[in-house]
Amino acid sequence: MKIADGFPKSISLVFTGIPNNIDAVFSWDKDNNTYFFKDKFLYKYDSEKKRVANGYPRLITARFPGAPVKV
Repeated sequence: MKIADGFPKSISLVFTGIPNNIDAVFSWDKDNNTYFFKDKFLYKYDSEKKRVANGYPRLITARFPGAPVKV
């Protein structure tokens, strides 16, 4: 196995509006979106529109009550 040509790439080059050096990320099959965590903020990435969803970034705890302030 080897890394494909042209990789690695900066996150912000592939996912418009998402900062580099994220803390965590997960794709949720419940709503078919990908969530990026950076410091105390959450970025919901709309894969269909290829951009950060309206209303984001926002505080992690605003979207996921009870979650840590910083992931």
